[in-house]
Amino acid sequence: KAFDTRLEDVSGMATDAKTSAADAKQQADSVANALRDTRGEFNQKMANRNRYSTLETISVFFDFNRADLKDQGMTELEDLAKALKADPNAVLELRGFADARGSDRYNYQLTRERVDSVVRYLVQRHAIELRRIHAVGMGKETRAAGDRTASKSRRVDVRLLAPQS
Repeated sequence: KAFDTRLEDVSGMATDAKTSAADAKQQADSVANALRDTRGEFNQKMANRNRYSTLETISVFFDFNRADLKDQGMTELEDLAKALKADPNAVLELRGFADARGSDRYNYQLTRERVDSVVRYLVQRHAIELRRIHAVGMGKETRAAGDRTASKSRRVDVRLLAPQS
């Protein structure tokens, strides 16, 4: 009788061990699946880290031979700054242009000053981090860019970009 009782005890422990092993396997499979999903999401984000979608584009216009922001430009930048702050992964791309008057060298410098004016406004007024702003002065706008009037050529184009998910 003692032998039968002992055998039942061992059999019960074996059943418990089998159940525990099955539970552990189920948990391990669940963790492995979660890891696989996380790895897939990570790989997708890494693949898309340099792919952006344009959320919004504005043009900030300037007076002839000037690089200071006008009230209208500041108003448009206000809305863009709010949208940028709402998405911590978004960035800005700024491209400055000038009309055809003046030398190439002068116009390049003027477009840099215009871009710097926009950047300074965003950084000082809205505390936008510099790492989120990518800017370049393009100089004179070429005819290939379209049939623009001189006043429309004196601008900084600002694009709000968000990483593709």
